[in-house]
Amino acid sequence: MSKKLYRPEKRLLPFLLALFLGLCHFVAVNAHYAPPFHFNSASIDHINLSCGDSRARKVISDREQINQVVKLLNQFSYREKEGFPPAYGWAYGIDFTAGIKEVSIVFGPNYIRIYKDDASSAIYYGPPEHFRPLVDMLNRERDTLIG
Repeated sequence: MSKKLYRPEKRLLPFLLALFLGLCHFVAVNAHYAPPFHFNSASIDHINLSCGDSRARKVISDREQINQVVKLLNQFSYREKEGFPPAYGWAYGIDFTAGIKEVSIVFGPNYIRIYKDDASSAIYYGPPEHFRPLVDMLNRERDTLIG
């Protein structure tokens, strides 16, 4: 009389394969997204914001506001795209010194553009309206100058 032996590997193999494929899918979907910045707000004593070619500028030196701006930058997740942002609205700028490194970023409501040393640039698109608080702050400054 032959006895069938229990072979757990036959049931385990489909489970491991499904787990592996699920992990691969997760990595493929999320691999393009990552926060590009890891700034320490304690190393920044002020932040300069600017609005396009207008004279609208805002200097932020309040510690809580600096923390909020740095938090926005550090939480920005992106997918790098080739090409330029759509030609709508104003372009905004943010400049500050973190430790000994000077940082200059062009941004819009949902993107950042970083210029590299070789004069090329990288554009990163992220969640819609991620930088809306900074855009609104600068638009109020611009409207004050105009009106």
